[in-house]
Amino acid sequence: MNARATHDAPGSGLIELSHVAGRTTVTRMRATAPLKLIAPRNHDRCASVFTSTFGGGLVAGDHVDLHFRARAGTTCWLGTQASTKVYKSRAGVGASQSLHAVVEPGATLFSFPDPVTCFAGARYEQRQRFDVEPGGGLVALDWYTSGRKAHGERWAFDRYAARTDVFVAGDHVLADAVLLDSAQGPHDSKFHTGGFDCFATLAIVGQPVACLAEQVLAAVNAEPLAKSMSPLSGVSPLRGGIILRLAGEGPEAVARYLRRHLYGVEELLGDDPWARKW
Repeated sequence: MNARATHDAPGSGLIELSHVAGRTTVTRMRATAPLKLIAPRNHDRCASVFTSTFGGGLVAGDHVDLHFRARAGTTCWLGTQASTKVYKSRAGVGASQSLHAVVEPGATLFSFPDPVTCFAGARYEQRQRFDVEPGGGLVALDWYTSGRKAHGERWAFDRYAARTDVFVAGDHVLADAVLLDSAQGPHDSKFHTGGFDCFATLAIVGQPVACLAEQVLAAVNAEPLAKSMSPLSGVSPLRGGIILRLAGEGPEAVARYLRRHLYGVEELLGDDPWARKW
């Protein structure tokens, strides 16, 4: 299948950024339903692109496939308009999303979607691959919630499967996978989700964000242990960076923790990405 045919398939998208006149510019962007891409005008040196879906969520049979390239010297915040809602599957047919991002030398990508929220009976699969070339930087967040807890839907979905792979200069530095399948027992078991309602994984790799990685590593390691602590956190060195894992009572607590520990992001972006978000 040729590249054009692939990008014209339902749910497919393409984003390409270039360094033009001292700032990051979206030079190519296209999407087909149900995927929608939004690139608001930005007066700072970075670009912001947000993904969304027509209908406000993913229904059974929806498949989103996004290809992203940050060319040399660019900086981008890639986010979502809101949480990714996954509706109830039909006859065992679920929804899926995939992202393949390439970060060229001197470029930095901040991949910060809102959390995935699966409704009761939903089936969802996600695949992400980040290829960070020498001199590139990546800050990538992946997180999910227990569902519509306020509506009595707590860990009531059928299946959630997600995998994130990060390559730095061709080396496979991270392979992170999560599988929650109701066929293997209730999700809210203490052996599965342990009473928490939000889980997050943050990867920071590459030279442009090395100081941010060191800052987060030092701050998390310096935190005193507390039995009632929320979210629970754990950080580990990664080849070329770090990986941070969080388990919290809800997305609000996790978001506050992330914002508190990522205070250097505004300087790297030239903008405050959370001013109108968290």
